[in-house]
Amino acid sequence: MKHSLLGVVLMLAIVVTSVAQPVTTGSPSEEAAIRQVMADLAAAWNKHDIGAYSELFTEDVDFTNWRGTLRVHGRAELRSSHAPLFAGMFRRSRIDVGDVRVRGLSPTTVAVHCVWEVEGIIDYDGKGTIPRRTYLPLFILTKDHGTWLIAVMHNVLVQPLPPGAEENIKGPVKQ
Repeated sequence: MKHSLLGVVLMLAIVVTSVAQPVTTGSPSEEAAIRQVMADLAAAWNKHDIGAYSELFTEDVDFTNWRGTLRVHGRAELRSSHAPLFAGMFRRSRIDVGDVRVRGLSPTTVAVHCVWEVEGIIDYDGKGTIPRRTYLPLFILTKDHGTWLIAVMHNVLVQPLPPGAEENIKGPVKQ
């Protein structure tokens, strides 16, 4: 009985320790391959190559844009939703990817946070360009048959708080 109880305690300790510790991505070459996906994504965007861009995503990708107005499921839907954007308002845009942070979730799944600086987006009226913007996308990549692909992407636009909001966040409004 003591041995069984000791075994259960040891198993719980192993489970708790493995849950509390982030899984590493393995070798430096694995992390380099994951970072290359981010570099390839920027390169495809900067060439406005919808084929190369969409091939970096899984067949069953889930994608949400920064406004939450575009939610697509699947590579084909991603391609068809982005093709007019790449030919239209994004046709002169450029993305610079920086501050790439990789967190292993399992040997075949990682979360990637990074910073996107985007410029050259044609304004909605088609007469000018939107000022340079910063986005903080979150990617979930999975490894299948030796290849890392994006399974989930959710993008967030960095926006300043409206006047007075910062004081309200810090505590009650003084009157």
